[in-house]
Amino acid sequence: MQYIQMNDDKDLKIAHLERIIDAYEKVNQLSQSELKDAQNVILAHEKIIELFKVELLQSKSNPEIQKSRETELKDEVMNLLKITSGNDSEFLEKLNHIHSENIKNLYSDILRILTSMSFPEDKAQEVWFDILKHSESMKKSMGREVGLRVAIVDYFQNIKNYLPNPKIIDINLFEEILKNAVIDELTQIFNRRHFNINLQREVKRSGRYKKPFCLFLFDVDNFKSYNDTYGHNEGDKALILIGKILQKSFRTEDTVARTGGEEFSVILPETKLVHAVTACERFVTSLKAASAETLKTEITISGGISCFPDDSTEIEALYIKADELAYKAKRTGKNKICIF
Repeated sequence: MQYIQMNDDKDLKIAHLERIIDAYEKVNQLSQSELKDAQNVILAHEKIIELFKVELLQSKSNPEIQKSRETELKDEVMNLLKITSGNDSEFLEKLNHIHSENIKNLYSDILRILTSMSFPEDKAQEVWFDILKHSESMKKSMGREVGLRVAIVDYFQNIKNYLPNPKIIDINLFEEILKNAVIDELTQIFNRRHFNINLQREVKRSGRYKKPFCLFLFDVDNFKSYNDTYGHNEGDKALILIGKILQKSFRTEDTVARTGGEEFSVILPETKLVHAVTACERFVTSLKAASAETLKTEITISGGISCFPDDSTEIEALYIKADELAYKAKRTGKNKICIF
């Protein structure tokens, strides 16, 4: 794999040296007692950093810890709905057990899962307990049990008028529809639609918080020839393998997507070019090894990386830049990633 290395940023190095000199001058002005206090503070910070490192290593060794809390909570709530089978008392009892774990943003997550509506956590908590009160009120008025789902719909439709025209749909079917809307059926990674949405979101987020991010685009070398030689079934196996290696090679916060037939894209939030190159190189190495072992022949890719804000702060320009670099890699010999 060939790369073109970036030059060191001299301005950043000079600024860093200036900060060191400034800090040194300030230290020279401190008394012995002040130096002792400073040493204690530094030792305390070092202890905190060590504890953080231990926690980080533990999280990396356990893939489940890397899973987002909202995804875990959604799985828990969906499982509760399944195992309680309409038994609202049991459902609420088990939900209270989850609540006892002091999960951040529990109520807003629950309402988003059950209703697809978003509320700030303090408002969500208020709404949730209003729904429970409304459910009890409906039971007393009607003289019979009223399901929690009925109470939720009635609350949002008739009490708050948030749902003037509610549509009834099984929540499991709804989740499947949502999944199909954003997941590529063959590779089981995100599709072009979700990639476009996330790219727009990342440009806005990075611009707001002055953070860099990188965009990696690539396609499979000689894929048409691979299909013609080994058949489309083998071609599908190659694409599926690429999806799996992408998920293993990049972080959970990165967006990996299939954006065309044999075209793939990755959004790497809060990532500078040098670190994006490292991540992409890790992916390429893993793909070569896995494809050589499991496919008819080794798979290589040609790609390009553009960076926000260095290359552009506009979505279209960032995409065009990365796409042009990927085309350059293809045109100049394939099996490489171009970065300028």
